[in-house]
Amino acid sequence: MGRFLIPIFFYTPGGQLPVKCDSTHLIQQTDITPSLLGLLNYPKPFFSFGKDVFSTDSTFEYKKDFSLKNNLLGKKDQFPQLPFMQRQMEAIIQQYVTRMKDNKLTY
Repeated sequence: MGRFLIPIFFYTPGGQLPVKCDSTHLIQQTDITPSLLGLLNYPKPFFSFGKDVFSTDSTFEYKKDFSLKNNLLGKKDQFPQLPFMQRQMEAIIQQYVTRMKDNKLTY
C-alpha cells in the first residue's frame, strides 16, 4: 500500500478545469470514469465505484499516513467522519460482491 503511484493528467481544450485542482488529494483509477463523465456533464445515470475528483465533496486526510499503518477506528471521537466512511466502504464491498456474483458490473 502506498508504494506505487500512477500520475494522471486531465486535459480540457480551453485549459480550464471546473475547479482548482489540488495535487495533494489522493485519487484512484476508479475515479477516472466519473471524473471524465463529470467534465463532460454526462446527464445519464452510470455505475462506478469511484468519485468525481472535481466535485466539491470533502475528502479525508490521507497524507499524514500514506501507508495506512495507523488504524483510526479506535479514534472515532477525533475523526467524526469515520462511521460514515466505514458504512460507505462496507456498502462498496457489498455492491462489488453482489454484482460479481450476478455478473452485473454495469449500470
